[in-house]
Amino acid sequence: MIKKNDNMTMALEKQRGQIQDLSLKLEEIANKGMLENQQMKKEWSSLFKDNVEVLSLNVGAVQRSVVGTIETNNKRVERQNNIVVYNLQENDLNSKAKDKEEILKLLKEVSSKDLDTEIMEFFRMGKRTDNAQRARPVLIKFDNQSTKNLVLENSFRLKKSESYKMIILNQDLSIEDREQCKKLLDDKKKEIGLKDDINKWVFRIRGRPGSFHVLSYMKKNL
Repeated sequence: MIKKNDNMTMALEKQRGQIQDLSLKLEEIANKGMLENQQMKKEWSSLFKDNVEVLSLNVGAVQRSVVGTIETNNKRVERQNNIVVYNLQENDLNSKAKDKEEILKLLKEVSSKDLDTEIMEFFRMGKRTDNAQRARPVLIKFDNQSTKNLVLENSFRLKKSESYKMIILNQDLSIEDREQCKKLLDDKKKEIGLKDDINKWVFRIRGRPGSFHVLSYMKKNL
């Protein structure tokens, strides 16, 4: 009986040991699973965060692009009836009245019309300095786009004018549009320069803000 009891005790101890080992393994597996679960949660959280950040950046870029486009279009609308006059002589005394007189004469020579009532406003661009070597440009705002187009389309007549042959008339362009025109001219000159001397060529910007193009043709009487 004693021997049998001892054997049973040993068997119980062995089973208890096995149960403890199994419990430790189960606990180890549970802890490992928890760690893996936590790692998985961490990875998903990081991935979600990264996607949200990328999405936020994309939305921000789109918003900035839309705002930039709206601002550019607003600037073009504000300038669509304007022209800029270069090389119009600047007088020392009573310059505003003298400028108006010269502007009206200039516009009449270009358009063959009296455009006094079509002008909303005009002014010299930039601050005047005592040692200025060149006349400041004059910005003219017309009350409609048709008058502006009429003046620009007939500006070629200035080449034959004795009084105004040095005058240049241009559209009133924003900084962005001026940069676009410069790039278009540079690209066209580079293209022509690969096969010919660009000094033999004349380059002109045509079109309207947002849809400019460059015309190029050879000079006459070379």
